[in-house]
Amino acid sequence: MNELVGVEATVTNPTRGNEGAGEVDIPFKGVYIAYSEEPLSRGTAVVIYEELGARKVRVAPIREGF
Repeated sequence: MNELVGVEATVTNPTRGNEGAGEVDIPFKGVYIAYSEEPLSRGTAVVIYEELGARKVRVAPIREGF
């Protein structure tokens, strides 16, 4: 199941951190429900660091300089 770990995606529906999920568009895979530690706005570039099953992932923003 970890085929998406490390894949980059784009937030299409903002995530709300601990308040709830949003959505990301994963190239060649489509839209997945996404959870993040901090709220992320639409258009944010993210990387997937955990698959949660059935089209659900955990993401973190890609930070420049790292």
